[in-house]
Amino acid sequence: MVQELLQKRAALVTKQEEMLKTAHTENRNLTVDEYAIFEKMDADIIECEKMIESNKKVMDRLSSLDDNYKEIDFGKGTSDTRNAQEFGSFGEFLVAVARAGAPYGRFPGAGVVDNRLSKIAIPRDAASGMSANVPADGGFLISPTRSNEILQKTYETGAIASRCAAYEIGDYSDSLEVPYVNESSRANGSRWGGFRAYREGEVDAPTASNTDIGLWECRVTDLKALIYITERLLNDAPAMESLIMDLLPQEFAFKLDDEILNGSGGIQCKGIIGDPATVNITKETGQVADTVLYENILKQWARCWGRSRANAAFYYNQDCEPQLFALSMNVGTGGVPVFLPANGLSGSPYATLFGRPLIPVEQAATVGTEGDIILGDFSQYAIVRKGGLRSASSVHVKFIYDEMTFKFNMRVNGKPKWKSVLTPFKGTNTLAPFVTIDDRD
Repeated sequence: MVQELLQKRAALVTKQEEMLKTAHTENRNLTVDEYAIFEKMDADIIECEKMIESNKKVMDRLSSLDDNYKEIDFGKGTSDTRNAQEFGSFGEFLVAVARAGAPYGRFPGAGVVDNRLSKIAIPRDAASGMSANVPADGGFLISPTRSNEILQKTYETGAIASRCAAYEIGDYSDSLEVPYVNESSRANGSRWGGFRAYREGEVDAPTASNTDIGLWECRVTDLKALIYITERLLNDAPAMESLIMDLLPQEFAFKLDDEILNGSGGIQCKGIIGDPATVNITKETGQVADTVLYENILKQWARCWGRSRANAAFYYNQDCEPQLFALSMNVGTGGVPVFLPANGLSGSPYATLFGRPLIPVEQAATVGTEGDIILGDFSQYAIVRKGGLRSASSVHVKFIYDEMTFKFNMRVNGKPKWKSVLTPFKGTNTLAPFVTIDDRD
């Protein structure tokens, strides 16, 4: 562990040196953002040095003890002297955390600190009072392997989040900033934010053009979950792993999917409902309340950006299904079905409209409300995340109920890649990768 800390400290010092050299070469001082990063690295270096010194002290003390007395007392009982190695399962890891955080003798194994936990990094920020962020109070982070496993399941489970573009940001940043061409129209002089090409002889002197470059930014925020585990379940590692690995990814995925559709932005994802990058078509004249018509779907399809159609799908609330099954296109005195059920004529695991999948999602609005049926290409929606999933535990929150509390935290946010809808080169109807139908009440 000391070697790892020394390597981290050396890497931080090298980065600081590079920043100073760059500023010196460009004959300037550090910018405000650069100085903030420099200060953050300073704090991390100091923390590394403190941890290095603490580890050296412990190793010196251990070396002076007799071999029969090499257990470390963390104030919670004894230390488990098993070799530090990978935990066999996530449930086994959580049981070890729970035992380390519980009062000695509270339940079998309580108060015993498993040496394998010492291989796992502990968070820098300690809370006041009795906190799971302090190792002596039983706070440990999930190992990276298990962390990535849960995150992966979260994004695989989400019907919408799994279709979004995901971006990972580095240690010394809390946001993703991407320059983009500010294009809201494809008309001459507006394409690519104002850039224009001319044929030789088309004009005597081509007019100079400038491209309007904007900055797309998304800042990560915390998404948290609390899980209470009974002391009885703490003795069954496989059952605990099954419970956590089932519930946690599903809840995080549900929350992300809901925010991607309905979020207000800021500390949560910016939803596509009501966003400037979403086309919201009006209902038909005289349309009955709480209905879905073929004309509604046709207009949605017509307003979907052409390049998005290959990736787009319809996301809908199941309240819409009775009307979707009845949709048809009038041909003479008869009609042709528009809706094709799953594994029927569509030959698809999903029902389809206009050849695109129909995916039921709980987060869609009820029938007749904007957001009940969404035609969306979520490759045009960005999810920004930082690091893995963090966890801490405490026996104090639910002490009187004989329950252990696990807190999970991931840093993630998201928003559409588009700033606004797009006016095509020819035509007057705006286009977008996301299309909804207005309220029908």
